[in-house]
Amino acid sequence: EQKSPDYFLDWAFDEVKKIAKPGQHSLVAHTTFDANIQKAAEESVEFHLRQFGKEYNVTEGAVVAIETNGAVRAIVGGRDYGASQFNRATKALRQTGSSFKPYVYATAMEHGFTPDSVVSGGAISWGNWSPHNYSGGSAGNVTLLTAIAKSINTVPVRLAKDYLGIGPIKAMAESMGVESPLEAHKTMVLGTSGMTVMDQA
Repeated sequence: EQKSPDYFLDWAFDEVKKIAKPGQHSLVAHTTFDANIQKAAEESVEFHLRQFGKEYNVTEGAVVAIETNGAVRAIVGGRDYGASQFNRATKALRQTGSSFKPYVYATAMEHGFTPDSVVSGGAISWGNWSPHNYSGGSAGNVTLLTAIAKSINTVPVRLAKDYLGIGPIKAMAESMGVESPLEAHKTMVLGTSGMTVMDQA
């Protein structure tokens, strides 16, 4: 049974309101919605919540399926639209953690770095903040490719502190479609700013 794609429709309506001219009474909008992808996304959210929800104390989930050209094919903003119309895919702000790091590396590439550029992954302090690597140890000198593959924390922090600054990284994220307001703070490079699933899609 195909459910109505209410979360997708709410999002599409909000997008149309952004482009409609004041006083415009009618507008035809074509979406990129794909019913099969929507159904699969809804089933995936439900399956994973049933399978792992209790273990991780999670009762809701969100999905955005988007093509590289920006065509949004499906949005799941929660488990049950009838129970909650809040669209977790487009409105819920969550810290992104390491999934923010690609914005730092993209900024580095724009500033002349390459995947083979070597940067220290050793201990670093920025004011009173001393982030650590997940492993707890020093990563030594590593290429940017290795740093992102191993999700080393100290490398993007060093890139931001010593080479790039926070402003260009924030600008890069925004230019790549992040619409949520980003806090231009040094910890942003490790994903402390709240973003939506749509921002990250």
